[in-house]
Amino acid sequence: MPRNRKPRQARRSRDEWARLISEQAESGLSQRAFCHSRDLSVSTFCNAKRRRSVPILRPRKAEPFQLVVATDGPPDGPAGPWFRYGPHVYIRVVHAPALEFLVLTVAGWLGRRQVAMVEYLVAENRVLREQLGDRRLRLTDAQRRRLAVRGKAIGRKALGEIASIVTPDTILRWHRELVARKYDGSRRRGPGRLRTKEAIVELVLRMAAENPRWGYTRIHCSLSNLGHDIGRTTVKRILVENGIDPAPERGERRSWSTFLKAHWGAIAAMDFFTVEAVTFTGLMRYVVLIVIDLETRRVEVAGVVHQPDGRWMAQIARNLTDVASGFLCDERYVIHDRDPLFTAELRTILESAGLTPIRLPAKSPNLNAYAERFVRSIKEEALSRIIPLGEGHLRTVVREYVMHYHEERNHQGLDNQLIAPRLESQARAGPVHRHERVGGVLNYYYRQAAQPRRLSTGTQRRRLRPRAAGLRCGAPPTGKASAIRFAA
Repeated sequence: MPRNRKPRQARRSRDEWARLISEQAESGLSQRAFCHSRDLSVSTFCNAKRRRSVPILRPRKAEPFQLVVATDGPPDGPAGPWFRYGPHVYIRVVHAPALEFLVLTVAGWLGRRQVAMVEYLVAENRVLREQLGDRRLRLTDAQRRRLAVRGKAIGRKALGEIASIVTPDTILRWHRELVARKYDGSRRRGPGRLRTKEAIVELVLRMAAENPRWGYTRIHCSLSNLGHDIGRTTVKRILVENGIDPAPERGERRSWSTFLKAHWGAIAAMDFFTVEAVTFTGLMRYVVLIVIDLETRRVEVAGVVHQPDGRWMAQIARNLTDVASGFLCDERYVIHDRDPLFTAELRTILESAGLTPIRLPAKSPNLNAYAERFVRSIKEEALSRIIPLGEGHLRTVVREYVMHYHEERNHQGLDNQLIAPRLESQARAGPVHRHERVGGVLNYYYRQAAQPRRLSTGTQRRRLRPRAAGLRCGAPPTGKASAIRFAA
């Protein structure tokens, strides 16, 4: 062997190399310094460290089978797999590789079975959803709460695969609402400020409707005069909640009801309607012309004729504008439609009497609503329930209905009052009687007023004797004495 050659080092095992590598790491020395201290080859040490030789551990003696059971949850102790056997029971197998493998195999089989069950439930849910169609499900709060709790645990991605009743975002929104409801303290709050009384609210709305130019301050001052102490802001809030504009905007717009009520005393309306009557020559059409006063709702039947013409209309106009008994004496405006029977001669006669005829636009029956409503009433309540037998019968039916309309029929436009109530309708005591018109088609119920007790002839003579001061006995009773006696 040459002198300058180092002796060959003995071959080291993997355990020895692993031990040396661990010592070098723990000493903190560099590889070159550690190798010089141990008389090792630096290249050989680096190659061994690069290969990362893993020490071969000797197999330990297998310990006997051990089964640990915990009833209060997995306890602290040495690491190992814990398996849940029940609600509060956990099992851990210690140093039993074969048994652990068996348990894991059974757990995997159970997992695959649960996956199959979930897939079946998803398919069944989709089939039921197809049977339901486009109908929307109405879920209760309890059902939404259960879905929200289960859906939050699953997650949005998994919900997108299985949720079919509602979308995943809906379920997550339900969960957020459930959490917000948990911390909602509105139920524990006090009642707060009391609401304004309904009587005051109705009074504010009434003042605003009847006075379009009144503002918040004016209404507030008027309420103070009546003893209601509320603020100006409260008046504003009431009007805003009921959709009423402020005074400048509200005052510029006037409703049709306000305009008509201001001019009702000077407006009348005219309209025609036709009736088919049975005569000896067959069915014959009659034309009926009516005039209605918009303020009082009084109706005047101007005429009934078989073939109206211009001369007949001119005579009707003269009758209506007669100074002594004309129905239109106190009116200033007369509205009518564009029927050809309203001739130029008729309008001339009306204008000569101081009236202003107003022709309504074409196809606008709503502008002559009061006359149209009377035509509907007489047809529904009387003419549609009888068969007119000639012109005389038709005139009788129309006349009877007009009397019933004035004296016996309540009108909603007049607060359900009668236009011209009869004397017996004012009685509040006595038996109830029925007054029939047109053979029982029109009925009216009233109480018969109590009749005065009839006195004997002698009693009447004694009461008629003059007893007033200054009258001679035997002198003929004067009007003054009679009035004094009857007043006594």
